[in-house]
Amino acid sequence: MWKAEELLDFKTLKDYKKSEYGVFLGCGSSINDITQKQWDLIDTCDVWVSNNFLYHWYIPDFYHVELKSGKPKWLDLWKRRKADKGDTYDDVKFIVNRDHCGHILPQIGDHPMVFGYPRKVWKSNHQCKRNMNYGNHSNNASFTLVIDLISRMGYKKTILYGVDLNNAMYFWTGKRRFGETHCDTNKNLPKKAQHTTAGRVPHFIQKVRKDWFKNTLYLGYEKSLLSYYGIPVINIERELG
Repeated sequence: MWKAEELLDFKTLKDYKKSEYGVFLGCGSSINDITQKQWDLIDTCDVWVSNNFLYHWYIPDFYHVELKSGKPKWLDLWKRRKADKGDTYDDVKFIVNRDHCGHILPQIGDHPMVFGYPRKVWKSNHQCKRNMNYGNHSNNASFTLVIDLISRMGYKKTILYGVDLNNAMYFWTGKRRFGETHCDTNKNLPKKAQHTTAGRVPHFIQKVRKDWFKNTLYLGYEKSLLSYYGIPVINIERELG
């Protein structure tokens, strides 16, 4: 098993870049709306995911892992679901915060590639070294951490799917077909209930789209709160088809 001090340097992630297009797949319920043609095009890009995305059948390229240390049952579930993937996950590049991964590394286990970044890389906190401190706009939102890392890859365009925010459902919520998950999470919330980070993330994304991504960050679909904050939608079929 990896130790924090032995993790691969996150700065070498660029060596594994296979496309000029990056795609981030969130865990929002709209992931279930992606068509087969869109999946085929997404598969030609560098695909990034985070947290509990491994409940899904799709195998990503880069996986940012941030799990709650105080949820032992969920940690064990994540570990078992990863084991279920077998060798299909061997080429996935896992990425963790080197300063906060003691509870994560046992779940990842003996994996070929695990990269670590120091806490100072988290550009959304007060240790930001790039003079772009966005304070509480992003604090405590794991999505902002993976966006930080993606922005460093220098993609021609980055496309977001499954970052809904306008509801609290996940792609697995109430969907037993995704196998063993905590699939009742948020199931009984009102349909209009927003994600807990809906008040912070949109403002953060507005700013980083201009600063970090040089206006190259897009939504792959309209069903996102971000579309109301001026993040443009791109049609992946026209762009890459």
